[in-house]
Amino acid sequence: MATSSDFSDAVATLLAAFAAPAPTPAGGAAAALSAGVAAALLVKVCTIAARHAAAGALDERRREAERLAHGLAALAVRDATAFDAVLAAQREGGEALTRALHAATDTVLDVARSSAGVIATCLAVAPAARPATRSDVAVAASLAWGALQGATLTAHANLAGLASGPFVERGCTELDRLMAEGGEGLKRVLGALLEDVRGA
Repeated sequence: MATSSDFSDAVATLLAAFAAPAPTPAGGAAAALSAGVAAALLVKVCTIAARHAAAGALDERRREAERLAHGLAALAVRDATAFDAVLAAQREGGEALTRALHAATDTVLDVARSSAGVIATCLAVAPAARPATRSDVAVAASLAWGALQGATLTAHANLAGLASGPFVERGCTELDRLMAEGGEGLKRVLGALLEDVRGA
C-alpha cells in the first residue's frame, strides 16, 4: 500500500509533467487520466461494497472498472505519443500529416468512449455503493464527464485539420452520441445521490 509520502511524490511528478513547456502530455492525456482516476475510484467503491454483498455479486463491475482504469492509463501515454507524431508530421505535411491526425483522433475517440463507459459503470455500481462511498461514485461520474468533454473538444480540434469525408462525419456523429448519452448518465447518477442526501 502506498504511503501518503508516495502519493504526494506521484502527484507532484504528474503535475510537473503537465506543467512543463513541452508539447506533451497535454489535454488528451489529461482527459484520459481524469477518466482513469474515476474508474479507479469505482474499483475502490466495488471493493468496499463487496465486503457487505453476496459473494461475487460485484466481481463483474469491479473487473469492468479495472479494465477501464488500465485502458485509460494506457490511452494517456498513447495520446502523448500520437500528438508527438502529429507535430513531427507537420514538417512533412500531406499524407503523413493526415495519417497522424487520423491516429491522434482515433486515440481521443477511444478516450471519449472509455469515459462514457466509466459513466455507465457509475450507473451500474451506484445502487450497491455503501453510504460512505456514494459521493465517490458521484465524483467518479463528474470526472468522467469532464474527461468526455475534454476528449470531445480535442477530437474536434483534430477533425478540423482533416478534409471533410466519411472519417470526419463518423467521428462527429459518434461524439455527439457519446456526449448525449454521457450527459444523461451523469444526470441520473447525480440525481440519485441528491435523493439519498435529501432522504438522509
